[in-house]
Amino acid sequence: MPEPPAPGDLATFERSRLDHDRRTQEPHATLERYYRALLTLRHATPALFVLPKERVRVQVDEPAGLLTIERHNGRSRVWTAFAFAASATAAPAVEATLPAGGWRKRLDSA
Repeated sequence: MPEPPAPGDLATFERSRLDHDRRTQEPHATLERYYRALLTLRHATPALFVLPKERVRVQVDEPAGLLTIERHNGRSRVWTAFAFAASATAAPAVEATLPAGGWRKRLDSA
């Protein structure tokens, strides 16, 4: 196992500095837009605010490689699905676990 970089070493500092010019290059630009969209959604959606655990429900389906989280804060409800499967086979499992009601997709990382 390699030794961790020495924190006081100038070479460690130089390797660790951010290169802000990369923000405009792919894939960095896409990732930055995605993070900005996540932050915008979080600030605009009460169900994504900090909530007590009683307002959050988490379900795991290990065979399908699926994690779902439902959050609610008053009338604001959010349901998120995270598919960790190696293939697109998780899509039917995602749809099967979607709670009843009118839902609208706000963000998709696929």
